[in-house]
Amino acid sequence: DPRPKSAEIIRHTVQRGGWVIVPAFAVERTQKFLFMLKELMESGQIPRVPVYCDSPMAIKAVEVFLKHSDECSDETCRLIKQYGSPLQWPGFTFALTTDDSKKINGANFPGIIVSSSGMVTGGRILHHLMQRLPDPRNTVVFIGFQAPGTRGATIKSGAAEVRIFSETVPIRAEIAVLEQFSDHADTPELLEWLRTFTQRPATTYLVHGEPAASSQLRDALTKELGWNVQVAEWMEKVIV
Repeated sequence: DPRPKSAEIIRHTVQRGGWVIVPAFAVERTQKFLFMLKELMESGQIPRVPVYCDSPMAIKAVEVFLKHSDECSDETCRLIKQYGSPLQWPGFTFALTTDDSKKINGANFPGIIVSSSGMVTGGRILHHLMQRLPDPRNTVVFIGFQAPGTRGATIKSGAAEVRIFSETVPIRAEIAVLEQFSDHADTPELLEWLRTFTQRPATTYLVHGEPAASSQLRDALTKELGWNVQVAEWMEKVIV
């Protein structure tokens, strides 16, 4: 449950007058995090501070999810029924235009910014981090995987500085990581799905994941299913 740790991080940051900056994937991860913030505020676990969602794609995704709420999980349906549309929540601002985004940088009070991209490879999150990374009162919270070589991985690693817009930005803000937000199926869940196949594939290729994780998954699938499982190689071509 990521809520207790999230609440602790937010409370401590707000108490010292800082901003919480959350690089988040625009689809699913942002919406999940926003609903969690709403719950924490309504239950009194965190103070009611301004929340800014600065991602046009994430805002559009909110609209799509609400339009098709019958496809949501039971928990999501409960949250939508209880709290309604995030786009109507008091204290939550959705920055659709560039001007809306720029206005956030003019705010001086503690608050929370959720913006894309999730791995800090581009998007509006760059502007917010460039302005707020040097301030030790602030906290950057990573709620998604940071691929090696990305700015997100550099910041998460404890580096003293990072390059943004060809400038060197010192990292003095607190860095926090919440690993519980992963939406990927783990090995048992993948095995449960693969066991439903009525016909064994001639070869199964693993094309996503870090080398160590891919190798472990390959070994697990081979052992449990007896399948021919291969980890895709760089630039490898396969005729199917």
